[in-house]
Amino acid sequence: MRSRARDYYDLWRILDAHRDHLDLMDFSAFLREKCAIREVTFSGPDSFFSDAMLTLVEKTWTQWLGPVVPKLPLYTTVIEVLRPQVAALLVSSAV
Repeated sequence: MRSRARDYYDLWRILDAHRDHLDLMDFSAFLREKCAIREVTFSGPDSFFSDAMLTLVEKTWTQWLGPVVPKLPLYTTVIEVLRPQVAALLVSSAV
């Protein structure tokens, strides 16, 4: 099983670098579609940040990302920034 560290990192980078250029109006539809394909349940922003998932991501952060990301930011930095961004994105798109 691969770590989800890359998913959190990628989303953080995309929102940080390109948020102003993204059309996020259909984000809720995209999210529902993605969850259905992966057979994942989703109930809100906390679904992205479950304790079990974050524990795994933290443990694998450096292992999975260190070799491919120069100047890898700390796991805590990325999660602290990403968590409110995801919450705001979901509220604004009314999932």
